[in-house]
Amino acid sequence: VVHFAPAGKRFDGVARALIPLFNKKYPNIKIKLESLPINETLTKTKVLMRSKSSAFDVITEDHANFAMMHKLGALTPLDKMLESDTKWYNEYKEDVSDSYRALYRWPRPNGTQYGMSNDGNVNLMFYRKDVFDKLGISVPKTWEDVLDVMKEIHDPKNERYAYAAAMKRNFWAGFEFYAALRSFGGHQFDRKEEGYWNPTFNSEAGYQALKVLKDMMQFAHPVTSNAGEDEINAAFANGSALFGPLSWGTATLNNPDFTKLYEDWHFDLPPKGSNPEGGHRPLTGGLGQFIPTWSKNKDAAFEWMKFLNSGDAQDREITDTLVRVGGQPARLSALNRYKNT
Repeated sequence: VVHFAPAGKRFDGVARALIPLFNKKYPNIKIKLESLPINETLTKTKVLMRSKSSAFDVITEDHANFAMMHKLGALTPLDKMLESDTKWYNEYKEDVSDSYRALYRWPRPNGTQYGMSNDGNVNLMFYRKDVFDKLGISVPKTWEDVLDVMKEIHDPKNERYAYAAAMKRNFWAGFEFYAALRSFGGHQFDRKEEGYWNPTFNSEAGYQALKVLKDMMQFAHPVTSNAGEDEINAAFANGSALFGPLSWGTATLNNPDFTKLYEDWHFDLPPKGSNPEGGHRPLTGGLGQFIPTWSKNKDAAFEWMKFLNSGDAQDREITDTLVRVGGQPARLSALNRYKNT
């Protein structure tokens, strides 16, 4: 089984760590992992699936691209495979929220299950608590508060920047805009059903979202304009970036092997718009696995994918390994068991 995954603790790191456990249960299935940085992985996957490549049996992909993968005919339906192991599937459904499982269905929310994810992620506010405490700054709640905080902590002369975000064009910047749009109560489309799907960005919420992103750029870390998640995490880790009001969750900043600032980074709900429709609305995210239509090893690939998404009920060592390596569990039992860490 050849598995293509982004490089990183949460992705190929977790998979590599779980291979020895998998081989104890399935000694006759060999797992080969291939990886690239996430920005390259997302692009390469699109090219591979357009060309109907059979090079890979499992691919780790962001749920945001599942509509495109479906359009390309690249997704293997999983419903019959899952229903063939009723005991495992029923436990999985009880332990992973339906709203999260729905990210890997098409059409959403009640369509065919095409993927599964052991990577639970969320869009949050990241802030340096030590910096805030020293200056007597409270955690900001609104975008106006955010801009006030940025003015106070921005110190470019000493290479300490008040704003950092993954604003690389295409995949990353779109999420920053959408997170801001939701905070003002905006939506992507008028209605998600046949005959609609009309974009609704040309609205007051859309204007406010663009405005706040533009206003923050005066405080931006130099890497922000062309950064993906990896580059932003590095800026947070080395101490040059002090604040990320819209950043994707990461276990790496809690890891003393990754950053000496692991006790200083704290997290809270993203800011809300001050308009009546505004609210704290963290986006749900994460990357899941799918089996390409052109895989020649679908049955073995499914067993590997199912193992990656197993939890305490199957083997607590799977959960412990995922968390130890730096993964972010999607299972409620794992989140509850590890809530203090």
